[in-house]
Amino acid sequence: MRALILGCLVVALVGGCYAPEIAACQYSCPDGECPDGLACNEQKMCAATATTRCTPLTGCGWPGISNVDPCAANIAADKVTTDWTISTHVSVNTGDQGMQNQMLDMVPGGLVRAIVTQGDGSEVLVIAVQNLRVTGGDNGSLFVNGSRPLILLANGIVEIDDGSITTVSSALDGPGCLNGRGGNGFDQTAEVGGGGGGGGGFGPRVQSNASGAAGGFGAFEGGFVPMGSTPGLLEPGTETLVPLRGGCPGGKGGRHESGTAGEAGRAGGAFQLSAKTSLSIKGIINAPGLGGGNAFDRLSGGGGGGSGGAILLEAPTITFVGGALLCANGGGGGAGGMHPNLSTSGLCDVPIFPGQAGGDPTSSKSTGGGGATEPSASEPGFIGSMAVGATEVRGGGGGGGGLGRIRLNGMLVGTPSLESPRASLGTLPAPQ
Repeated sequence: MRALILGCLVVALVGGCYAPEIAACQYSCPDGECPDGLACNEQKMCAATATTRCTPLTGCGWPGISNVDPCAANIAADKVTTDWTISTHVSVNTGDQGMQNQMLDMVPGGLVRAIVTQGDGSEVLVIAVQNLRVTGGDNGSLFVNGSRPLILLANGIVEIDDGSITTVSSALDGPGCLNGRGGNGFDQTAEVGGGGGGGGGFGPRVQSNASGAAGGFGAFEGGFVPMGSTPGLLEPGTETLVPLRGGCPGGKGGRHESGTAGEAGRAGGAFQLSAKTSLSIKGIINAPGLGGGNAFDRLSGGGGGGSGGAILLEAPTITFVGGALLCANGGGGGAGGMHPNLSTSGLCDVPIFPGQAGGDPTSSKSTGGGGATEPSASEPGFIGSMAVGATEVRGGGGGGGGLGRIRLNGMLVGTPSLESPRASLGTLPAPQ
């Protein structure tokens, strides 16, 4: 019993942590206040009997947070006092805890940062602020890239007011992408076109548009090579986005012996925004898969588009104001056989546009496939001999990337103007 009492005393003195589900305990209440109506006694202690548990409030001053325990990471809420207002272009590299200042913005020096290991062993970068505001008056935007997901913790409020947050992965093989990565196109020799790379996938989802699409076959005179790249499959994961991870990249196009194939499209990154008080969004949060590269010669294949990434938002109240956009669309596949029109990532706008495929379907060159949106599935790349009006052998087009995932934990007020894919809904996690 003495050990239990001491345990309660210790956590109470370091930021208001209270021990849950123990038979009896007491903790100090120097301010005279106790949770759940428990009385502060003459010894300035909140006492609980064997039939009254000590109620868990917030760990080190934080509510429950997905994917990270701020107490274990030594991020007590009372250490987080610096506001961060983003009013121009700022980028964060999650690979080294670094921040790059662009234009006139100055990143506050008092931001608390830590690299934390998730339950599956993968790492995330955590940045804690008091209040976060992204303003659009001067094109305020936060661009996140790197090998780790980013978790932004706000000890107060978050306002995304006409500004934007965009996250992409810099790693060709992010955590959890063993099977989700699009397959590479087959290399070829002689007068035979290389295959297009497959689009990256993300999952699992009930909808078929979570997986990437296959790349197009390479062609030879009078036919095509029936060896296509595989699409990115539905990689294991959960709709709760615990653990937090980004999407999976596309596959590289098949190279002809003397040429240069299209590069794989990078995947959308993983971004979590957890606010202690409230979260208000009027702007854009986007985790797009990027488009696959076009081939640089007639006989090489285009690269597959990357899948969309992951967006996790949580707060007691999440408010969407008119114009709020949430997107994690797949990137378009690159063109095979050399074409000046490049593929793109999916635009986060109304009306929605999928990731545009490289090439031109009215030309004689094989195009890539479009990336996935809600509710459209990704498209396969064109076979090298299927291009309209084709008179010579071409490499295949890359497949489009699959959809990512969006998760909202908390009470919702209003709805986004665009939500692609459709978000899954949950409640705030219990304090740790």
